[in-house]
Amino acid sequence: MLRTGGALIANSTALEHVAALQTLMQDSWQVDPQLWMIQISRSNLQITSTRMESMNPTFLLKATKR
Repeated sequence: MLRTGGALIANSTALEHVAALQTLMQDSWQVDPQLWMIQISRSNLQITSTRMESMNPTFLLKATKR
């Protein structure tokens, strides 16, 4: 288990896993997790122009023990 002030950070790409982990953190660990969705894009050259191609998002959950 986490020490007071300790933090756990989890990374997931599946929304089902994020929801399950949020529930675990709130119900069993008695913490309110912070959630971030990170979305990035990469450039894709198309003849004479560059466009941005979206990549799949990833989610970060952080729980800090009080």
